[in-house]
Amino acid sequence: MNVVLFRTAKDFYTREARFRLAPSGMPSLQESGPASSPRVLLLGDSRCAQWPENSSNVFRMINGGVGNETTAQVMLRAEDTISALKPEIVVIQVGINDLKVIPLLPEKKREIIDGCVSNIRRMTETSRASGSSVIVLSVLPAGKVDLTRRLVWSNDVALAVSEVNQQLRDEFRASEEVMFVDLLPLIDSDSHYRDMLHFTAEFYALATSELEKVAATLLAQN
Repeated sequence: MNVVLFRTAKDFYTREARFRLAPSGMPSLQESGPASSPRVLLLGDSRCAQWPENSSNVFRMINGGVGNETTAQVMLRAEDTISALKPEIVVIQVGINDLKVIPLLPEKKREIIDGCVSNIRRMTETSRASGSSVIVLSVLPAGKVDLTRRLVWSNDVALAVSEVNQQLRDEFRASEEVMFVDLLPLIDSDSHYRDMLHFTAEFYALATSELEKVAATLLAQN
């Protein structure tokens, strides 16, 4: 138990130090895929950062993910990143790092949920202002809660995830430039979770295939 607590404390202080150095994060912006293909920017948290290289043979994928970031942090760097890269499509995958703190700040539950949706909306507006079409991916729920998080977790997180996704679905239902894509049906119970918050290569392969279909539709429409 002491070893677990030490590692948890070390991880916390390491993240704090990185945040102080770069509050809006430093994405790798690693590119992979056919060089002459339309460019797709993955914008978000660790779920983007861990997207495998060379996952697509159809699009040029640019990884703009930064681990542990909230929607507010991603939003801080979104405009500069999108303006510099000018991707044809921006894929937004973010939100779980906002919602996972609700058990720690239950009195701010409504503020956290509304802020999450508002920040994602602003990212889509920034993307559209730069001429990019947008795919907003659903906030995916957590997997099996591990021992170190059980004391700071509750079912309110899952309920918040569902509410945010419903708001995003309603928000972009009629849009031709912004498409909401729910990846939850792709998850095969716990077998697609690498750990509580992250996913296996098999899940990313399914997600990439889904993205390729939606991205092709967006490009054809716009």
